[in-house]
Amino acid sequence: MNAAISLQSLIRQYQPVLEQRYASRLLPSHHRALNAMLRCHTPDSGQSLLHCPDCDQHHWIAHGFGHRHCPLCQNDLATAWLERQKRKL
Repeated sequence: MNAAISLQSLIRQYQPVLEQRYASRLLPSHHRALNAMLRCHTPDSGQSLLHCPDCDQHHWIAHGFGHRHCPLCQNDLATAWLERQKRKL
């Protein structure tokens, strides 16, 4: 059985090595993006309480943060942009 690897688990595992190895090249924006991706779709990014009429239950849904490099937040937009670029060629 293949277990999916999350982006957040990869960042947690490799961010210290990345920052150590490339400390002189990483920009503040890189650090902000990595830290934002760690918070994406977690309670740290905020939550909304939704009511499901089918099961009559309330569910907390964590927000994304909308960073353009985050595949959880921007995959649909990035895919649409790539398709538009391909059509232009």
